[in-house]
Amino acid sequence: MAIHPKKKIAATGQITKVGMSKMASIYVWDIETKEVIAHLQDYHRYGVNVLKFSPDGSKLLSIGKDENNSLAIYDWARERIVVHEQVDKYLVTDAAWKSENEFVTVGKAHIKFYENKGTNLQFRKGRWGSHPSESLLSAVFCFPQNICFTGGKSGRIYTW
Repeated sequence: MAIHPKKKIAATGQITKVGMSKMASIYVWDIETKEVIAHLQDYHRYGVNVLKFSPDGSKLLSIGKDENNSLAIYDWARERIVVHEQVDKYLVTDAAWKSENEFVTVGKAHIKFYENKGTNLQFRKGRWGSHPSESLLSAVFCFPQNICFTGGKSGRIYTW
């Protein structure tokens, strides 16, 4: 589930039964009226694991439960995918927008910093320096000062 920056809209994603080829839908709702204002479909198989609105609310980032934890960025108001990409073979637990064109994904043994360049995504992997990499990064928060924080399985907080 994700809440729009203006707090009047929410997005929810379906989970389907594993092993079935059923596609999962994403619904964007008016919180007050409960009316569906966008229905995003035909991309994620098995379910939607992560949803995040961009800082201005015009885009919606989703990460699916398929074998590559695929992501899509939607222009949700027009019900269309702007760009999509496979993230990682391992579990993706969270994502955060850093700006309108930059975001971060985290999960099992990875952190990736993405930049959206129109219809192309470029990413670079985060490096832990002298510390061994965490087996699981569970959450990420980004701030306007170009700082991201992640929480690891060990309880350690990392600054990026």
